[in-house]
Amino acid sequence: MFLAFFVILIAPKSPTYTWLLYKLKLIVLVMSTLSKKPSNPSRTAVGRGNIFFVLFFLLGIGLGFGQINVEFSQAVGSDVEANGGNLPELIVSGGVLGADTSVTVTDAGTGTATSGTDYAFTSPQVVVIPAADYTSPSNLPITGLSIIDDSEVEPDEDIVFSLSTSDGALTLGPQTTTTYTINNDDSVTVEFSQATGAAAENVGDNLPTLFITGTVTNASSVTVTDAGTGTATSGTDYAFTSPQVVNIPAG
Repeated sequence: MFLAFFVILIAPKSPTYTWLLYKLKLIVLVMSTLSKKPSNPSRTAVGRGNIFFVLFFLLGIGLGFGQINVEFSQAVGSDVEANGGNLPELIVSGGVLGADTSVTVTDAGTGTATSGTDYAFTSPQVVVIPAADYTSPSNLPITGLSIIDDSEVEPDEDIVFSLSTSDGALTLGPQTTTTYTINNDDSVTVEFSQATGAAAENVGDNLPTLFITGTVTNASSVTVTDAGTGTATSGTDYAFTSPQVVNIPAG
């Protein structure tokens, strides 16, 4: 008992240090009470039974229920950009946490998504785990993580996170990394500017153009073809090389 008390005293301080020290003091107090010579044996027997129960409870918390486990809620997750839901969280389980502690979530930087453009997250991010009873697992959100919705058409992109802690009172579960995919939900629409149009032959204006809606991330192109079903004659009434590739610049 005194050896355990000595180890607690010289051990590095952690957020659960005070809680453990209080429990040890209570255990020492119980043991000292048990060692006293009883003045009333019958009452003492009952009292000692109650004390043994308290001692068993305290030791149970200290030895069997005190270790806290933390891990990511999922190995992989995804959602469309506009929703930005189904984000990874932390699962905390294992027992009673006597004082606030924390873990660190880090952006591994190996994903294809760009921080500040596709998502908001300050890395590394310290996530506080408040003192509570985690006998039943609880989910905690990752502070400051959100998805940025834009109008750019781009491939699906992902983010990779890792989990770490310097608190010896915590045990990291098997899920210490997670990958989140941002599914693209944007599109670019290309269409003619008008269904019909006309102008005098000597003016030749009001010609059809292409109307583009959306943000083009990478330069692309569309093809305009003379259907050949009109009454005008190419080369005589109008000049047009069909099919014609029209380049659409990024923008």
